[in-house]
Amino acid sequence: MTTKLAAPKVEDAVARPRLYARLDRARDRSVVWIGAPAGSGKSTLIASYAGARQLRCLWYTVDARDSDPGTLFYYLGQALRADAPAENPALPVLTMDHPSGTLGFAHRYFAELFQQLECDLLVFDDCHALPETDRWYDLVREACEVVPAGTTIVMLSRSGPPPTLARLIASSRVTVFGWEDLQLQTLEARQLASARAERLGIELADQQLSHLEAECDGWAAGVILALECARLPGPGAMHGVGAASAQLFAYFATEVMAASPADLREFLLESAFLPTMTAAALDRMRGKQGHNRELARLTAQNFFVTEHGGSTPSFRYHPLFRDFLLARAHEEWSEAQLADVQRRAASAVAEAGEVEAAVELYLEAEDPTSAAHLIVREAPGLVQQGRAHTLRAWIDRLPAEQMSADAWLAFWAGTANLASDPSRAVEYCERAYRAFDRHGAPAAFWMAWRALAQAYQVEGSDYRRLRPLVECALEAQAQRAFEDSGLEASILRSTLLAIMAYEPDSPTLAALARDVRATPEGNDPEDLVLALMFYGFRGELAELDAIVARWERRIARRDAGATFRFWLLLPRVLRALLRGEFARAQALIRDALDLAERTALSAMTSGLMIYAAYAHAALGELPALAVMTDEIADIAESGRRMDKANYHFSSGIEALLGRDHSRARYHMQEAVVLAQRIGSPIAERLHQLGLVEVCTASGDLATARRELDDLRGRVDPMSRVLALSARLLDARLALMEGNLQLSDAHLEEGLQMGASHDLVPLAVPTRVTWSALLSRARELGLAAEYVDSIAARFGLEQASAASQTAPSQTGGEDVPRVPPNFFKDLRMTLRRLHETHRLADSPLLDSLLVESITGRDATTKQRLEALRTLVRGAVEELARTARTELAYRALYHTYLDPSATQLLAAEAGRMSFGTYRRHLAAGLEEVASMLWIREQAARATAPSR
Repeated sequence: MTTKLAAPKVEDAVARPRLYARLDRARDRSVVWIGAPAGSGKSTLIASYAGARQLRCLWYTVDARDSDPGTLFYYLGQALRADAPAENPALPVLTMDHPSGTLGFAHRYFAELFQQLECDLLVFDDCHALPETDRWYDLVREACEVVPAGTTIVMLSRSGPPPTLARLIASSRVTVFGWEDLQLQTLEARQLASARAERLGIELADQQLSHLEAECDGWAAGVILALECARLPGPGAMHGVGAASAQLFAYFATEVMAASPADLREFLLESAFLPTMTAAALDRMRGKQGHNRELARLTAQNFFVTEHGGSTPSFRYHPLFRDFLLARAHEEWSEAQLADVQRRAASAVAEAGEVEAAVELYLEAEDPTSAAHLIVREAPGLVQQGRAHTLRAWIDRLPAEQMSADAWLAFWAGTANLASDPSRAVEYCERAYRAFDRHGAPAAFWMAWRALAQAYQVEGSDYRRLRPLVECALEAQAQRAFEDSGLEASILRSTLLAIMAYEPDSPTLAALARDVRATPEGNDPEDLVLALMFYGFRGELAELDAIVARWERRIARRDAGATFRFWLLLPRVLRALLRGEFARAQALIRDALDLAERTALSAMTSGLMIYAAYAHAALGELPALAVMTDEIADIAESGRRMDKANYHFSSGIEALLGRDHSRARYHMQEAVVLAQRIGSPIAERLHQLGLVEVCTASGDLATARRELDDLRGRVDPMSRVLALSARLLDARLALMEGNLQLSDAHLEEGLQMGASHDLVPLAVPTRVTWSALLSRARELGLAAEYVDSIAARFGLEQASAASQTAPSQTGGEDVPRVPPNFFKDLRMTLRRLHETHRLADSPLLDSLLVESITGRDATTKQRLEALRTLVRGAVEELARTARTELAYRALYHTYLDPSATQLLAAEAGRMSFGTYRRHLAAGLEEVASMLWIREQAARATAPSR
C-alpha cells in the first residue's frame, strides 16, 4: 500500500474522552472539519479515536500532487482494490480531464466508491497542502454530497474550512472543530506531560507541571518540545516554551544539531530530502545498509518522527522539523552538494515507486535529463491512471531545449494536452510525428501518426490537415509496410475515420472499409466510432447493427466499464434516430449523457446533444429543445469550432420551430460557414439542408432553390441519409413553387428510398412540411405503409387530433402561446440570474412588466432587483401545487441555486435525468406563460408612451 494511504501509528497517545464524545455526536453528520495549528494533535486525535472506538478507517494524505484530479481518483481506487473483494467491479478512471465533466465524474465516482467501501471514517489529512481555491475541494465536496449514513468524512487542516463547503456548513452537514476545541485542558496537558516525562525518564514536580501547562497554553507539541528541551544541556532548557511553534522547533532543532555527533547530523540533513522514509530507501540513497537501526533510534529518542502503517514500515518527520532540516541543509551545503543529495534521494524514491517525489527532486537538482527519462518511463501509466494534469505539469517545467531534443516528451505532451488544450496537443503531436522515422522506428512513428490524427479531429479547426496523414498510411498499406497485423488494423481504422472527416464521398472509402473488415478486431472503441461515422451516416444500418451486436457480445462477456458502454451507445442512438424511434433515441441519449458525465468524456456531449435536439424537433418539443440548446451553448464557450457549429445548428432548429425565421436563417448560415471552415463536408451538407428548410419555410424560395441545387449530386455518394433528406426537401420546395410534376417525382423517389431502407431523413423538416408531404403522398397512393409509419413516428396523427380540440402549447409550426422572443429572453434571464453584469443585458429589463413595478425613472439597479424578484417569484409559484412541484425543483437546482451540471441538478432535485429534463422544459413553459400573461396585462393598463 502506498505511503499516501498509510495511517499514522499512535500507540502511546493520551486518550481524550471529551473530544471522543463530541466526535461520536458529530458522526451523525456527513463531514467533520478539524482546523488547528501544526502540533495541536489533529492526526493523533482521529487515529486514537478510531482505535478507541474500533472504527474502520481509510487514511488519505493530501499533498501537492492532488492538484491533479486524477490523483485522488487513482489512489482511492488503489485503496479499494486492496480491501474490496476481487469480484467487485473496478472504479472508473478519469480518462479525459475535461473541466466541464470532472465534477459529474467525481459525483458518480464517490457514489460507487461508497457502495463498495467498507469504512466508518474516510480521513483526508493535511488538507492545507492545497490552497482553498484548488479544485480538489470541489471534488471532495461531491464526496460529501453522497456520503452514506454510517460513514463520516474527516478533513484535517491547519486552517478553517474553504468556501467550497459553505453550502454544506449552512445546511448543518458539517461539524467544525477549531484550535479552541483541540487545546489541551489542564488535566489533559498534565496527563500528556506525565506520560511523556515517564517515557523520557524525567521527574516533574507539581509546580513544574503547572508551569509547563500554563506556558504551553494547550499546545500538545509545545508540551513535548518543552520536555525534550529539558533533556538538552545549557541554561535555556526550560525557557521559550510559550514561543510560536516555528520558533520553538527552530530552537529545539538548533540545540539538537549542536549536541548531535557528526554522523547523526549528516543523517538528519540527508534523510529530510525523503518525503517518506523507509529503511530500503535510505539504504539506496546513502549507499550503505542498516538504516532500520537509525529509524528505530530516531523513534526511541523522539526526534519528531511519526511511524505510519502498511506492509513496510515508513516514517515521516514532523513537517516543522523537516522544514528546519531542509533550510539548514540549504544554508550549510554548496549547490553541488545539494544537487548530489537531491539526485540520490530522487533515485531512491523512484525505485520505491514514489515517482512524483522523484521528479520533483530531479527538477530541484536542475537535472532535467533524469527527470525527462523518468517522465517518459512513467507517462503511459499516468495516462492510464487518468492523471494527465500531473504529466502536463511535469513536462511544462522542463526547459525548452529538453523538449526539442526528445521526441517522446513531445509525444506524451501531445497526449496529455489532448482533452484540455487540443491546439497545444496538435503542436506537440506534429513535433513528435516529424521527429520519428517511419523506417527506423516504425512503432513509434505510427503511434505519433495516430496521436496526430486524433489531435486534428479533437481540435477540429480544419479536418483537411488529415489528408497528408491519410496519404502516408495508404502508401504504407500499398507497400505492405506493416509487419504487424494488429498495427495495420489500427492504422486503417484511423485512416477510414480521417477520410470520413474531410472527404466522406471519397471513392476509396468502400474498398478501404472492406480492407478494415478483413483485419483483426481492435480492443478499443474505435470499431464503434467507425460504425457510427461510416455505416451510420451512409445509412447502411445492417452493417451498423452487425458491429453493434458483436460489441455487445464482447462487452457482456468481459463486463466492460462505463467508457466502453458509452461508445456502444453512440451508434445505437444514431440508429434509433434514423429509424424514427425518437422516444427510444431520447432514452439512449439520456443514458449516454449520464455515462459521459461518469467517464468525463465531455468533449462528446455536444454531438450527443445535437442528436437530442433533432429528436425534440422531430416531435415538436420546443421547450425541451430550448433546454438542450442552452446546454450546447455552455459547451460552445470552450471555443471548439465544431461545438460552435452545433450550437448554431440547434439554435437554428429552435428558431425555425418558433417561426422566428430571420434568427433561424442567421444561425443556420453561421453553422454552414463554420462547417466549411472546419472542412467537414458531412456537417456542411447537414447544415445546408437546414438552411434550405429555413428559406422554404420563410418563403424565400429562390435562395432555397439555389442552396438545394448546390447540394444536388454531392450528397448521394456521401450518405444515403442525406440523399433522402435532399429528395424530400426538393419535393416540398417544388410543391411550393407550383411544380407538381417535379415535386411528385422527388416525393416518390424519396419515399421509395426511405421505405426500402426503413430510414427517416436526418435533416430537420418541420411538422408542417411533413404534413404537406404526407398528405400529397396519400393523394397519390405512394408507399402507404411507410407513409403511415412516418406519421406515427413523428406523432403527426396525434398532433392533428389535438389541434382540433385545444390550442398548441408545445411549439411546432403552430403559433406558440408565448412568443419565441419572450421565451428566449426569459431563458437568458434565468441563466444570468446570479451575474449582475450579464443580467443587465436582458431585454426583459426594459419590459412593461418590470416598469409596472419600478416606474419609468428607476435606476438599473432597481430594475435588476425587480427582475430577479419577478422571475424568482414566478418559479416559486410552481412549488405551491403538487402538479408543478417537480418542475419547481428542476428550475430551482438549475437556475435559482444552480448545480454545476444538469446531471447534478437532477440528483439535487431527487429525479432521474430523463424526468428532470421533462420537468425542466415544462417548468420553463409554465413560467414563460405566467410572465407573458402579466406582461400582456401590463401592456393593457400602461399609459401610452
